[in-house]
Formats: sequence, C-alpha cells, structure tokens
Amino acid sequence: SGMAIREDRLGVVDFSDPYYVGGQIMMIRAEDADTLTTVESMAGKRVGAQMGALQATILEEQFADSEPQLMDNISLMDLLQGSVDGVLLTDLVAKTYIARYPGQLVISQVPVEYDNTAGVAVAVNKGDNASLLEVINSVIERVTTDGTFDAWVDEATALKEE
Repeated sequence: SGMAIREDRLGVVDFSDPYYVGGQIMMIRAEDADTLTTVESMAGKRVGAQMGALQATILEEQFADSEPQLMDNISLMDLLQGSVDGVLLTDLVAKTYIARYPGQLVISQVPVEYDNTAGVAVAVNKGDNASLLEVINSVIERVTTDGTFDAWVDEATALKEE
C-alpha cells in the first residue's frame, strides 16, 4: 500500500523509492459540481477523510468550517447516498472511483493545498528491512521505467461502461 512520504513518518517507518507524485483533491457528487467549488462553499458541509491518514490532517487544517467525518475506510456509498458531501483523497484514488461510477462522481474545483513533491512510496517496518526494500525498489524501478505502472493507472482509471 502506498503512503505519502512525510517528515513525521520517517522516524516510524522506512520508505521505498517513491513511485508516484500526485495531488490531494476533494471528490464530490457530480450533481454538486456547480455549487461546491471553494473552501467557503464547503462550510457546514460534511467532509470525509480516512482516520489517521494525511487527508484527516488536511481536513482539520484547511476545512475548519466543515463538519469532519473521519472514517475507518473511505466509503463511496456515504458520498453517493449523501451521508457526506465531499471526500478528501489522493487524485489517483479519486480517478479510479470516478471510473467506477461515471457521471456520478467528480473531482471538485475546491482547492486542496498539499506539497507532495516527496511522493508516495511503500512503507515497511522501521529497522532491519534493507533486503526487502532492495527488492521493492527494484520492482518500482522496473514498473515505472517500462511503462507497466502507467498501464496499471490507465486501466484503473478508464471509464467503465454504464
């Protein structure tokens, strides 16, 4: 599983080489795309984020006037059924959900600030994992240079037939 490389995590886990650099976004229902366009428009709205994840911190810091909905796992049904008005996610994960539910979910224009230049990597237990990280890094190198990773992304984000 991928994890954003952050300074506060370096003391807890060891990271592989990064394999993806993306952004954080607000995903909303397509029917709300014209009205939920700014941080201010999210005031009083229920915004979901995964408990303990990077997005929970973003929710607290950038959407203080929203009603936080911290979840064990992101549930698309909560968004689709209106239990939450928006969900904070990484852009790639959002694109896979949008592909699954074409015409129902969109990436909002609501700006989400996050510097992800460090990227996303595989996290392993801190300590004696040099040989494991070597194997993981070799696979990352192969799939990011030979086009395999991009093919996976294209497959995961291709719009499904309705």
